[in-house]
Amino acid sequence: MTQAHDAGAEGRSLGEWVRLVLSRWPILVVSLLVGIAIGLATSLTAPSLYEARATLVLSPSTGVLNPDNATDLPVLAATVARLADDETVFASVQKLYAERVGPGAGQRDLDWFQEHVEARVPSGTSLVQIVARTETRQRAGALADVSADALIAGIGQLGPKDQPGLNVARFGTTADLGKVSPQPVQNIFLWANAALLLGIIVALTAKGGSWAAWF
Repeated sequence: MTQAHDAGAEGRSLGEWVRLVLSRWPILVVSLLVGIAIGLATSLTAPSLYEARATLVLSPSTGVLNPDNATDLPVLAATVARLADDETVFASVQKLYAERVGPGAGQRDLDWFQEHVEARVPSGTSLVQIVARTETRQRAGALADVSADALIAGIGQLGPKDQPGLNVARFGTTADLGKVSPQPVQNIFLWANAALLLGIIVALTAKGGSWAAWF
């Protein structure tokens, strides 16, 4: 009996598999509704996060337009971005952020700042983008600002004064990137699709007398 069942399953056409799944549509409906519910619950319970971006432009002291420096600039920017992860820089960010937004911010430890501030380097450029994310739009902007200031100050302390230095300047104003989390539509879409896929698998594998008998 089992061999006959397996042979029949292997011999089904694509159309027959589709009809099999559709014949068990209640499984799909329940799965889809569960996925939508999970996506909605995730969106409602997740904390809001806003992003802001401060941009720095870097150049050697001999000038950003010096052709001799052209190939070195992206490497220079990548090095500076790595410096942004230094604990000394984050300690300065912690202090400046507390001064900017109030005493309550000073209770956040260095790990929090390392998780909420990221340095990025657009490919092939001498730009370093400091992206900060936190619970309000205003605080995200403040965090990006003080992170950029702390990095500039940290770079200014590097190397002997008699050696060629590094010019670092803010490029434009801090950009408000808006709310990045939660994203209800995206969450619902992803969870609904995942649940629907699971429902299709259940519908294909359900046998009479077990899952199928429930519907």
